[in-house]
Amino acid sequence: MMFIDHCNKMKKFLACCTQQEHEDKREGRRLRRKMVIVGDGACGKTALVSRMATGSFVDIGYIPTVFETDMIEVNTGRETVDLVIFDTAGQEDYDRLRPFSYSDVDVVLICFSLADSDTLLNVMSNWVPEIRYYCKDAPIILVGNKKDLRDPELSTSCKSSTHSLLADSPAAESAAVLETSTARPTSVFEDLSRPVYKVNAPVKHSEGALIAGRIGAMAYFETSALKGDNVEELLLATTKAAVLGIKKSRKYRPFTDTLRSWKSVQALRGKNS
Repeated sequence: MMFIDHCNKMKKFLACCTQQEHEDKREGRRLRRKMVIVGDGACGKTALVSRMATGSFVDIGYIPTVFETDMIEVNTGRETVDLVIFDTAGQEDYDRLRPFSYSDVDVVLICFSLADSDTLLNVMSNWVPEIRYYCKDAPIILVGNKKDLRDPELSTSCKSSTHSLLADSPAAESAAVLETSTARPTSVFEDLSRPVYKVNAPVKHSEGALIAGRIGAMAYFETSALKGDNVEELLLATTKAAVLGIKKSRKYRPFTDTLRSWKSVQALRGKNS
């Protein structure tokens, strides 16, 4: 009899906890969400996370990250969110360990360096297929780091560089990202039919936006951890994406989409040559 009473009390307790959790979500109380940040080594991931967490830039040189976690409190206006950030290793040596950080992820930041076009190439060939395999429908935000190292003439003053997730629907949001991809820049990439393409070249804003649309990213940001450019906007958009649980806007096919993306960049280059 006492055991039955204990079970009944436990059921009531669990029911109350579940009800309280739902009420917390409705009333805008504290939530917890998980973000994973990936990208090539030395592309600026750790500096970006540090800027998000502390609001300042500390230059300690390049020290390869294995796994680092941090938690940032973010107020979205509707709720307070404890955003748990997993900073991962970009080196191939850690390919087998990195997937352990992907469990129960709510949003993924895929980073590349705006000062090095090779890192954008690796977004499509390495990082997007890996994230789509392990994280499946987790929303992706594409982030170009080290904006301060790029020639200012390659930047743009349009609002798409600080594009945030404020649309009413994922479809509208995707359309907003794709709209930024209609510009016709002179590509930094050489024709891929040649044995060598231009390496370590800066990436234009329009090229990053083009790739963001191709990979189904929910948004594209260009940031500078050194100067703090667009870091707060990125943090807020990332948190909102994690809370809303926005899914990717379309099915991603690694091989066909990667090929189409590179052909598009080449076509843009050809039209402006």
